[in-house]
Amino acid sequence: MRDETYVPFKIIGVNKALVGTPLNDGSPGSALYAVPLTLSRPLSADEQEAMVAVWDNPPSYSSMHRPGIARCYSTEFVLSRTTIEEVRDHHARTLQGVVEKVNALSEEWHRGEVARETERNAQAELHAKNVKSVADEIEF
Repeated sequence: MRDETYVPFKIIGVNKALVGTPLNDGSPGSALYAVPLTLSRPLSADEQEAMVAVWDNPPSYSSMHRPGIARCYSTEFVLSRTTIEEVRDHHARTLQGVVEKVNALSEEWHRGEVARETERNAQAELHAKNVKSVADEIEF
């Protein structure tokens, strides 16, 4: 049976070893790079999809917000085409709201799945009892 307690996740910090390097070749956007953020636990496929979707349309954001730059890979949330300074000064606050919203959505999904599994188990138990009862009545 599925664990009935939902475990929320959080952003632990920047994965410094994997922060990208800007090209700085003078082309538009060449000063930007990827900033990976480490998550406290692996996210399900639904949670990963929700992280990107909520980043693209967050509960609140600054004028520096750029939808379409986020990717999520299990324990990493990556903002591409940004800088570490932008993450510190602008995106961190947005990310707090994103994580809060995704945790709320995930907890709701989790509760629904637990309820469905509980119902399936109850139905299976009723069926097994019925099979036993009827089978015991059959005489050959």
